[in-house]
Amino acid sequence: MESKFTHYLITRFNVKIDGYGPEYFPPGVRNVSWEQERLPLFEHFCASTVAGQSTANFRWLIYCDTSTDIAILDEIRRIVAQVPGVGVFLVADFKKMISHLRDVCASSSTTYVITSRLDNDDGLGRDYIRMVQDHFEPSDKVVLNLSGGVIYNMDRKILTHLHQSLNNSFISLVEEVQPASNFLTVYGFRHLAPPPKVRIKNIKYSYAFWMNLHDQNAGRRYNRGRPLWSGDYLQHYAIDPAYIHISWMHILSYAMRWFPVAVIKKAKNIFRFKKSTN
Repeated sequence: MESKFTHYLITRFNVKIDGYGPEYFPPGVRNVSWEQERLPLFEHFCASTVAGQSTANFRWLIYCDTSTDIAILDEIRRIVAQVPGVGVFLVADFKKMISHLRDVCASSSTTYVITSRLDNDDGLGRDYIRMVQDHFEPSDKVVLNLSGGVIYNMDRKILTHLHQSLNNSFISLVEEVQPASNFLTVYGFRHLAPPPKVRIKNIKYSYAFWMNLHDQNAGRRYNRGRPLWSGDYLQHYAIDPAYIHISWMHILSYAMRWFPVAVIKKAKNIFRFKKSTN
């Protein structure tokens, strides 16, 4: 049966944005030192989990700045060499990246296009692509938000499991194929503030994403959700456990703060539910 959609996974590796850009990342930070420090995260979390997807029915588009050092580009290409359907593209700035992405989408032979976001330091659950495609619907400008995932604090060595994360940075956008200038693409808006013309479809899935917290994150982020004690979660991710380091002391400290808040929140939800059914 002919596919109704073409699915593009998009990673902006180091493309420049004028000013602070949509994620308020200071301009000029993405230098050679920053790129070199990102490569291990890109290899062991981002690329490994894309290569480990349970379906190969997608294309991975990686965008790099035209000024990227050739040694960095060679390393990126080496890391992704075994991923089917991958392409590394050089663009001068963020506007050129969006223009190129729109042209790619407009040239698709299917009726619809899905574009999905993935930062170069994060990862995806094994069934992320399959789950997005299973929830595809033939409508224009629909965001598919898979709600759950693992958060790994690399500095404090804390793992937590977040069941519900609305408008997270791993969203996908369904669009009808149209002239290039009419495409929004998943990078055409801040994931925390989708435009009014976009309809959001939240999908419950516990292991959609893997978010790394470290000192180079664009914004200050913290662990949220239930502390993880066992390694069962790793069956959902193509990540080598050798790159996961746990501090039981820090996890216990986090759990002691998280537990009473979680109990109170749960009690309030039960009370609201009972009150609404009376």
